[in-house]
Amino acid sequence: MDFFLENARKSLQSASFLYAGTTKKELQEAYGFEDFDGSLWIINSSYYSMFYMARALLANEGIKLYLIIMRNRKEAALHMKWG
Repeated sequence: MDFFLENARKSLQSASFLYAGTTKKELQEAYGFEDFDGSLWIINSSYYSMFYMARALLANEGIKLYLIIMRNRKEAALHMKWG
């Protein structure tokens, strides 16, 4: 569970840093990235923070997620096994 909590924290920290770099012109100028737009990666990092937090909550309840690999790629994407 600590693994998921730590990854959630790091992902949210990344989103916060990217947000500051996107919204603060003085940071963009200081690092030579004028007109930097990290919006896509802010969303991505935020999503992963929530994903890791959800995994931590599931792990705390003893629920593990397993992906069953099938020969057919479409089937592999559809089959999840709760352990």
